Amino acid sequence: MPVYQDIVRKYQLPVFFEPWWLDMVSEHWKVLYYHEADRLIAIWVYTMDKKWGFKIIRNPLLTPYTGLYFFDRGLKEEKIISKLFSQLPSYHYLDLMGLPEYHFSKTFEQLGLKVQQRVTYRLSLNVEEAILFKNIHPKQRSGIRQAQKTLKIQDAAKHIHEFWNFYEHIFKVKKLKNALTSKFFKKIIQTSLQQNAGWIKAAIDENNQINAIVFTVFDKKTMYLLLTATNPQAKHNGAVALLIWNAILEAKKRNLQIFDFEGSSDAGIAKFFKSFGGDKNHYTRIFHYASKWWKLKDILTKS
Repeated sequence: MPVYQDIVRKYQLPVFFEPWWLDMVSEHWKVLYYHEADRLIAIWVYTMDKKWGFKIIRNPLLTPYTGLYFFDRGLKEEKIISKLFSQLPSYHYLDLMGLPEYHFSKTFEQLGLKVQQRVTYRLSLNVEEAILFKNIHPKQRSGIRQAQKTLKIQDAAKHIHEFWNFYEHIFKVKKLKNALTSKFFKKIIQTSLQQNAGWIKAAIDENNQINAIVFTVFDKKTMYLLLTATNPQAKHNGAVALLIWNAILEAKKRNLQIFDFEGSSDAGIAKFFKSFGGDKNHYTRIFHYASKWWKLKDILTKS
């Protein structure tokens, strides 16, 4: 059986399935394999966290998609999913979000898992640049044009510290806890850039002040919008929209097929992403409490 690194190279898996990405976001990750007649049919990638003595299988931070990946969709997928699921180690809590390409709600429910449908917006890049721009909401197009008059786009690899400060400010204003640490934030960006799988740009005004920064990651097929933040000391009108538009152009320049806005539970942000003309795509969240104590902890935390 080929090693996982060879499989990734051969099949050009999504960036979140890459060994270097998994090494970066988790200390404990493994791959389950399903073969038929010595032919690789599917894999299930998972990470295991340990917290307060509990074993948790879930998406690592800044990793929107994980879990199943099929190399052959022609066989009995219910059987394959059931077989791979049975190979998972024991856990106290499971919470996974899979790729938008796969919808197996009924199968997961039959396995005793809870299922939720989440939404992302995905933009097909297989059209001309002019059509991509035309499909953006008129208000957003106007904002981009205005921003182009006053802002310039620069590489932001040297501004990760400022990016972190802008990002952290968002949580302070909303009085929310930031799940990321400065160290992890910087590692994600720096490692992705080293692997030639990251894109980070800043919008700079006439006073040489950073207005906003956007960071994306990409593989051979898709670019994913991963992190955005604005400078609270700047006006930043249209800055994020301009940066996203430039990211879309970069993805098209690289001959990628899809720009994935990676969803948002915030209605305002989701509306902003939708305005770029992408199609609404559902992706599946599956979760299961094997421990009543972890479930109680979740209930108390959210109450």
